[in-house]
Amino acid sequence: MYLLTQALLLPLAGAGYPSTLSGRFVRWGPALAAVLEIAYVSLMALLGQASHYNVATPLTAALYTAMGVGAFVLTLAAGLLALAIWRQPPQGQALMRQAAVAGLTLTCVLGLVGGFVMSSGTSNRVGGGSLPGDVPVLGWSRHHGDQRVAHFLALHAVQALPLLALGLSKLRWSAPRARIVLNGSAGLYALFAAGLFVQALMGQPF
Repeated sequence: MYLLTQALLLPLAGAGYPSTLSGRFVRWGPALAAVLEIAYVSLMALLGQASHYNVATPLTAALYTAMGVGAFVLTLAAGLLALAIWRQPPQGQALMRQAAVAGLTLTCVLGLVGGFVMSSGTSNRVGGGSLPGDVPVLGWSRHHGDQRVAHFLALHAVQALPLLALGLSKLRWSAPRARIVLNGSAGLYALFAAGLFVQALMGQPF
């Protein structure tokens, strides 16, 4: 979903952008990082070992560090694409371009900050491990602080704000009104994600 979203937003950066150095990085860097990360996580699961926070041996510690590099590539690409779209001269799809820049920027900034804080610790939970009653499938803690909730919101800002722009365009509001709603929503989204992150760091369940 993450890579598909970037592919759909890529044309907003201009026809010549994919052939630039930054454009090639945005196209191939996240794809390669995602394949390697998923392969490593799957392999460790097959071996019955943790992939994240596994520094039991020099090899697993090095591979965990490599995972961090891959995550950095994934989120940095969002920021580079946002910058490329923002630099384009004003033209059609103004609301979607604004939403793309806002969503990609939030994903990059909040994703990098949250990812750095999480990876610098020993667990994504604060105050205790998993317990019965945690959120199914996602595994988010309903008993302790869980940094993954805010990180989830951060990484999906790149989809949430463009989807909002699509919805606003269907309402046929005036351009200034739609921009105000989009900007306000982006600000509230960022504050909500940041608030959930602080709440998790305090050891409180979301």
